[in-house]
Amino acid sequence: MDVLSDILTLLGLEGSLYFSTEFNPPWGVLVPQYKNVVRFHFVVRGECWVRVGEARRPIRLESGDFVLIPHGEQHALLDAPNREATTLDDVLSRAGYEGSGCLIYGGEDSKQQTRMVCGHLSFDSRARHPMLDTLPDHIVVRGGDVVSGAWLDLTLQFLEKEARAGKIGTEAIVKRLTEIIFIQVINTWLEREQPKHGLLAALADGRLGHSLKAIHRDPAQRWTVAALAKEAGMSRTTFAERFKKLAGMSPLHYLTQWRLEKARQLLTGSTYSVETVADSVGYQSLAAFNRAFKKHTNQGPGSYRREHTMPTA
Repeated sequence: MDVLSDILTLLGLEGSLYFSTEFNPPWGVLVPQYKNVVRFHFVVRGECWVRVGEARRPIRLESGDFVLIPHGEQHALLDAPNREATTLDDVLSRAGYEGSGCLIYGGEDSKQQTRMVCGHLSFDSRARHPMLDTLPDHIVVRGGDVVSGAWLDLTLQFLEKEARAGKIGTEAIVKRLTEIIFIQVINTWLEREQPKHGLLAALADGRLGHSLKAIHRDPAQRWTVAALAKEAGMSRTTFAERFKKLAGMSPLHYLTQWRLEKARQLLTGSTYSVETVADSVGYQSLAAFNRAFKKHTNQGPGSYRREHTMPTA
């Protein structure tokens, strides 16, 4: 079981492209904050500056560089570090952009043109998982970075060509590519930064990773701390302490969260009875499941299903 892929599937990760650009100096674009969205920008040609948040120093990006903004924070893209930024809505209006093709904006100096591919990945607003909290407010991957390797560079170049081609199936290709790129960037960040805290740090840990895989492989198993410690090849006490230190929660707390998130997904994505859903995530008692689910979502499983399931035609 690939734990990261399992988590992203549960979160409802869905990638898309919102435009490719041709920006000529002077230009500055202020992208507003969005919830449950990951933004990304790939510099195909030229250079630009990105300022994440309101008070941060801008970061210079060159051709081949990529920036990921995991929490959808407000950010500015600029041709110069001190340039004033125009809101994205105003830029789209001034450029006469109608939602397809290339966004062309700025002055007349095409010799200093910056070309970018800009996109986002959305998450199910109902989903909850501590993995996202692990990520910083931005991740920069430099072109030719040895950690990311040539694979990411080639994928980004292919994304740019597909975005401009506009052929049949382009939308589906771009969707898949953006999702793949997100996973590759996360793996690059993990390898480069080797975070010491958070769920991703626990997942990257050789031993704790085995226990997480076991949970994801069979969440209905009657797991105990001792059984999970055995999966990790550690003593019960050492395992529990290390898991809490890295993940920021106990192993059984993570197990409970994962079970209830899987239950939430099954309630809205299947026709299984509440009893079957409870049993499939490890609850032998329906009453215990109802209490845990209500504590997790502030709704009982039946009312949650009725409110969040789309009606069929």
